[in-house]
Amino acid sequence: MSKHANQRRADFELLDRDPGLDFLRALSVVCMTAAHFSYHLPHLTAASRILQFFFELAPPLFFFSFGMTFDRFFSKGPAEMRVRSRRFFYLTLCVNLLFHRRLLASDFFWFLWFWQAAAALAESFAGALTRLWGLMTVLIAAALFIFPFTSVSNVFSLGMPGSFPLIPWGGLVLAGIVFSRLGGKPARDLLIGAILLSAGLGLGQAGRPEAWSNLALIRWPMSGPYFLTGLGFVIFVTSAVRLWAPVYYSLTRISKACEYISKNLLLFVVLHFAAYVPVVLFMGIFGGMDQIRAHPGLDAAFLLIGGAASAAVLVLMVMAAKALWPAVKNAWPFKMARKNFDLTAILMIAAVTLFGGDATHVPTAWTFTLTDAAIWFMMWYFALEMKQSSDEAGL
Repeated sequence: MSKHANQRRADFELLDRDPGLDFLRALSVVCMTAAHFSYHLPHLTAASRILQFFFELAPPLFFFSFGMTFDRFFSKGPAEMRVRSRRFFYLTLCVNLLFHRRLLASDFFWFLWFWQAAAALAESFAGALTRLWGLMTVLIAAALFIFPFTSVSNVFSLGMPGSFPLIPWGGLVLAGIVFSRLGGKPARDLLIGAILLSAGLGLGQAGRPEAWSNLALIRWPMSGPYFLTGLGFVIFVTSAVRLWAPVYYSLTRISKACEYISKNLLLFVVLHFAAYVPVVLFMGIFGGMDQIRAHPGLDAAFLLIGGAASAAVLVLMVMAAKALWPAVKNAWPFKMARKNFDLTAILMIAAVTLFGGDATHVPTAWTFTLTDAAIWFMMWYFALEMKQSSDEAGL
């Protein structure tokens, strides 16, 4: 390993950075951006469906890393946790409004806010509940194999629209908390991840869904094999990066990129919803979609290129947002708004709720409305406020 790479590794260790967590966060952002792009391709062959399956592992990646992040953030103290939870709640309402035009929905930010608040509240009174979270993860996995398929998701969706009911998806957050506390031996953890991953894929492929539908390898609603596959994959990836950290740090550009995404994760997640829009528009205007229709075999290549282009657009969007923020936060009327952040947030959300247009379901490059644009702006503002408060607190 080079002298420069050794210095990079020392810098990471000095800042108490976890290379596995940084890489996991970055991979989740890239995967979710590419997955959103893939939904706009007119055809998907077997090869592109395999790629899409990989990209759609973004929720397990992100939820598991969220659990690991919660464990680190919770150690900073309850006061900062309360501020973060309150501001994060405004973001959850924005995502619900964007996709459902209603405040209560089981979309992924609301789902994450619930588990963050529930875990923080429980551990504030009872102390570390690592064993309980581990037991709950095991019980959730078992329930997905025992109870009739879809029943677990249906019960815990609480009648709200959205793709992420509290259970079984919450098991991945709880597993991330447990792994953050107990996963300190990369070689051992790598083996555990490989076993879980192999078991999930094996059961999903060997099972006969017509005999027992729980053995289907399905994400929505989540099946038992998919839960094991996602959990095994994230443990395997995180442990592999930790185990081969010298190699990771020697790849300076990759480690720097992962660190940048990890440090600005919330902003990346907020803006990733729109990153694919210019790429889809470009392909539509210049005949890319027609090429895929005429030559379906090209769809895997288009998916890789389009996904990479969407990720590149996302990086530019985040860099632009951060560059604009110093001027925006000190400008009038933002100075006044930031002094009364909670009131400002409530008024903005109330205005969109009362006067926003009808839902377009999932906003796309072709159905983007003024209401969508207003919600995007709110999400951008809230995410930057949260980043600002974290920076000021030294987190």
